[in-house]
Amino acid sequence: MAWGRLALIQAAGEAEEVLPKMATCLSYRLVKDNRQLSGHRSDNTKYSSVSGRSQSSGEDDTQAALVPARFLRVRRRVKKRVEDDSRADYLDNPEWCITPEMQRRGGTYQFAKAAQLLPMSRLTPFLLNALGQQRPGAALDHRQLARCLAKGVAVQRLPFLLRQRWSQRLLIIVDTSVRLEPYWADFEFIVLQLQQQLGAEAVQAVRFDEGSRRRKGFQAISWPTSEQAEWFPWVAPAANVPVLILGDLGVGDKQGSSRAFWLRVARRLYGHDAPLLTLNPLSASGLNTRVARQLRPAPLNDGATLPRYPSRSGFSLRAADTELQAILGWLSALPLVDAGLLRGLRLAFRWGNSDLEGLLWNHADVQQTPLGIRVRRNAVDKYQQHYQDKLAGTAQAARFWELVGAHHQGAFEGLRQLEKLNRCVLEETDSREVGDYLQRLAASISQGAVGSAQRKALMMQCRTYLAAQPQRIWGSEFSELAYDLYALAHEDEIKAGQWPEVL
Repeated sequence: MAWGRLALIQAAGEAEEVLPKMATCLSYRLVKDNRQLSGHRSDNTKYSSVSGRSQSSGEDDTQAALVPARFLRVRRRVKKRVEDDSRADYLDNPEWCITPEMQRRGGTYQFAKAAQLLPMSRLTPFLLNALGQQRPGAALDHRQLARCLAKGVAVQRLPFLLRQRWSQRLLIIVDTSVRLEPYWADFEFIVLQLQQQLGAEAVQAVRFDEGSRRRKGFQAISWPTSEQAEWFPWVAPAANVPVLILGDLGVGDKQGSSRAFWLRVARRLYGHDAPLLTLNPLSASGLNTRVARQLRPAPLNDGATLPRYPSRSGFSLRAADTELQAILGWLSALPLVDAGLLRGLRLAFRWGNSDLEGLLWNHADVQQTPLGIRVRRNAVDKYQQHYQDKLAGTAQAARFWELVGAHHQGAFEGLRQLEKLNRCVLEETDSREVGDYLQRLAASISQGAVGSAQRKALMMQCRTYLAAQPQRIWGSEFSELAYDLYALAHEDEIKAGQWPEVL
C-alpha cells in the first residue's frame, strides 16, 4: 500500500535496526539489488512488498510484480466527543423537561379507518340477488295472462311479474376474530349500510363469543357492540329470514379451532329455507363442496368481480405476484401499523389485492398488538437491512413517510417522534427535532418524582422506544441519547447489578 511505502522510506532515515523492524511489520522482505539507494542506505539491498509470493529459482527477484497500491478515501465525517462519564447537564436542567403545553396537546390512537373495499353500488345488486325473495310487482305479466286466455282458463286474479325484493328481516353474523381485523371496518360499513337501506329494526347483526367454540351452545351479542349490549343464547333464525355471514368461516385459522366452530354453525343452519350467503375476504373459500353449497361463499375482494349470482361451489382467486419480503421491508421501519395505514400503503404502492392485508396481518414474522401490527423483534433486522439496501433515500421512501405522517397526524407526540427516529436511524440522517424530543423525554424522567404515574408512563415510553429500535442505533447520531434513555428506563435493574446485554 502507498502509505506503507511512505512509512518505509521514513524508517530508512532512522537508526540501523528501525528499517528491518518496520519492513517486517509492513510485510516487506529483503531483495538483492546492485543499485544504491542514494541518501538512505549504503548496502546493496532494498525492500520489496512482494513477500508471500512464490518464485522459481531462475526468476529475478527484481522483476517480481509489486502489490497494487491502495488508497483511502473519507466517506463520512463523524464528530466524536471525548469520553465523559459525568452526568449530562440537560438531565438536571428544568428547561429541558416536557412542558405542560406539550402535555396538553394530547393525541389519539384512533386513526382513520381503511378505505372501503367495495362501494354499496357494487354490493347492493349482488346482495339483493343472493338474499332477496321474489314477490309480485306492479307490472302485469302479459305472457301469463295471454296463456290463460288462450287455454280458456278463467282468470281469478291478475298475474303480475315477479321482482326480486328484500326480505322483511335479515340476520348478519360477523366474524370478529383478530386474524380478520384488517376487514372489521368493511364489515361494519356493510352492516350500517344495510341497516340504513332496510331499516335498523329489520337488520340484526351479531357476533359470537369466542368461548362458544368450547361449549355446545352459542352466545351472541349485537354488533357493532354498544355499552348497553348483553350476551344472549343464540338460536337459529326463522325459516324465512335470510342469513349473511361476514368472515372466512375459519379457513384462515392455522390452528383449526375456528373452522370446527363454523362447521357447527353450518350444521345449525342446515336445511334453512331462506337464502344463505358468505362474504369472504380471503383469496379462496377453501371449503368442501357440501358446506360451500350450503353457505355459498363469495369474494369480498377489491380485485375480484362480483358475479350476478353467488356460486355454489366456492371460489378461488388468482394469487397476486407479490413478494411479502419486500413489503415487510417497508413495514419494518414502522413501530406501529394499524389497519387503515396498511390499506392506504397497499393502495398507494399497488402491492396487490385486499386479501394481501390478511396475509401480512397473520404472517409468521408479524406481531399483533391491541393497536395494530409490527414486525417481530427476532426478524426485524433482516427486513430493516432490506430497507437500507433497497429503499432508503429513494423517492418511494419519501412518499412512504409522507403517507405515514399524514395518517398519524393526530397521533400522540411520542408515536410521531418514534417514527421520525426510526427513519433517521435507518437512513443514517440527523434530526434536531427528534434529538430535542429525546432530550426532553430523558430530562423529564430524570427530574420526575420517583414513583409518580407520569414518571412511570415516561419510563414505559422509553422502553417502547428502545425496543422498537434496531441495534444500529448504538452507533448512530443518537447513540448518546439512547444510552441515557436506556439507563433511565432500566435504572432499577442497573442499580441491582443486572446489566442489560446491549450495554
